[in-house]
Amino acid sequence: GTPGGKAVAISVESGGTLNSITNSGTIEALANTVGDAVAITDASGTLSSIDNSGTIEAVAADGSATAINVSSSTSAFSLTNSGTITGDIYLGSGASTISSDGGTITGNVDVATGGSLDMTLYGGAEFTGGTNADATGTLDVQDATFRSAGSGYYATSASFTSDSIFAV
Repeated sequence: GTPGGKAVAISVESGGTLNSITNSGTIEALANTVGDAVAITDASGTLSSIDNSGTIEAVAADGSATAINVSSSTSAFSLTNSGTITGDIYLGSGASTISSDGGTITGNVDVATGGSLDMTLYGGAEFTGGTNADATGTLDVQDATFRSAGSGYYATSASFTSDSIFAV
């Protein structure tokens, strides 16, 4: 792309409609020079679920790397992951859930003001990242690895089973 531009893999524009994405392959945005990379962005506010068993990845050599941006949404959003997600995730002001069964998520999660996030990690899943201070909701880690990175992880409540790993 143009230096200083943006590499985008999937974009739902304002006025468009896309209710769900099911991915078992690769959705990838690469910004190899200067610029941002965005794998999935939804400006319409209609994307309510992503089911990923493949790879969703944003890589930026000199810019921001966003795997998923549904920050325009005011409704519930659900992300189910058994694959790999690399890059930050921006959620809207509705109630959001992230459930990862054996999958890997690497990146921070930003919850819009008024939004909430319930995250469940299980089956050997791994999460490395944090949330913004506005985040509320629950964190449930069962037989999984949770590595807090970035700004920390904010939740109303958290539970970890004895076979889980918590690292700071």
